[in-house]
Amino acid sequence: QMAKRSSGAGVAIEHDSRDNIFTPNRGWIGAFEATFYSPEIGSSNTFQAYRAHVFDYHQLSRDWILGLRVDGRLARGDVPFYMLPFIDMRGIPAARFQEANIAVLETEVRYNLDERWAVVGFLGTGRAWGNRISFDDADKPVSGGLGFRYLIARRLGLYAGIDVAINPRQGTAEEIVRFAHDPRTQQVAMLEGDRFEVLDITTSPSSEYVGL
Repeated sequence: QMAKRSSGAGVAIEHDSRDNIFTPNRGWIGAFEATFYSPEIGSSNTFQAYRAHVFDYHQLSRDWILGLRVDGRLARGDVPFYMLPFIDMRGIPAARFQEANIAVLETEVRYNLDERWAVVGFLGTGRAWGNRISFDDADKPVSGGLGFRYLIARRLGLYAGIDVAINPRQGTAEEIVRFAHDPRTQQVAMLEGDRFEVLDITTSPSSEYVGL
């Protein structure tokens, strides 16, 4: 569905016991959010969006911190396609897995090397199902990676850093497709949960595909 305008009003309930809002070591934050879109408040379509999530942090020792994430989202009604929830996780392209229902599980471990530097490792998975695909048939993408952190504001406990994520399934699928099609294939993009492929190929000037 296409909507010219999406205007909604919502409510949210939140609990936050984290010891730091930027880089927590202990505590948890959880929230439930509901947003209602209706022509009465200016929306072109009538639909609802919901989200419930928990981020939980445990200090296993002085230098080891474990983080856990559980995240669920759903949409109901006459939902525009661009407002459908999607798996939002490091290593998974935005809107790659998009459906009426979304569930994400993710964990992260941080190790403090010294007073300024830290390294992190993370692993997660998700599932998208609902209108076009059932829960049992839905893809279960997995992504993980490593990163580093540097404490740039000691008083605030604010770290900055970079994460590098790897999606083994995506990389393997693209290599298989590239090999199966032709070695001249330069790039492969998998869309809509691997239902469609976009190929970037090299052709000769006399190819029948030139100018299409």
